[in-house]
Amino acid sequence: MELLVLLVLLSSVDEAASGGKAFRVATSKSDGGVLCAVNGATKMIPVSDLRTPEENMPPQAACARHCTLQAPCHSFNYRFDVSSCEFYDHAPTECQSVPNCHYFQVRRKQTNYT
Repeated sequence: MELLVLLVLLSSVDEAASGGKAFRVATSKSDGGVLCAVNGATKMIPVSDLRTPEENMPPQAACARHCTLQAPCHSFNYRFDVSSCEFYDHAPTECQSVPNCHYFQVRRKQTNYT
């Protein structure tokens, strides 16, 4: 829960400059489990390319910051297994429970997938 709060706060800091994006983890309506978008991502970037070595931020926060600063970015997956971000410039149509993957969507209105 602390990480989600950190992501919301990080995104809110840049709100005025970037169009006001804040993120939340997508969860399943049926069981509350964390989901991953499984449609093809627009772009994939390793977390190491999104932050400098002296930055001590969680990798999900680096993904959120990048998405916040990119106008067409709608949402992203964070892949724990390969420490990378998969960015979407559109709303994915399919999400599933996938090990080592969390889908973060813009927190404008709640969307739960079945």
